[in-house]
Amino acid sequence: MIRDMDKLIKKSEELLPSEELFMEAVREMMKDQIKNYLKQKMNENPKIRDAIREAMLDYVAAKVKESEAIAKLVKAYAQLGIMTLPSDMKSEIISTLYSTFKDEIDEVIEKTI
Repeated sequence: MIRDMDKLIKKSEELLPSEELFMEAVREMMKDQIKNYLKQKMNENPKIRDAIREAMLDYVAAKVKESEAIAKLVKAYAQLGIMTLPSDMKSEIISTLYSTFKDEIDEVIEKTI
């Protein structure tokens, strides 16, 4: 009988949601309530809604610009790295890079021609 009770308790622990799961669900419900409240207030004031929209567009544009700058930095550092290599290694690395990115390079060349 005691063994059966132990099994029953263990099975019920597996089936019942844990405290973490419960707290996570409550947090999600609170987030939804806050989102709804903010949306309601935003819709009541078109100036704020437009300001937030404009700020979000500026933010996305800045992130795109940041990505472009990072790509330029990576390119410059790669060029610097290749320039500092001995000439025999340089040609090997360039051919390896070209074979790795051949399709992308060909696509860019075709678009520019």
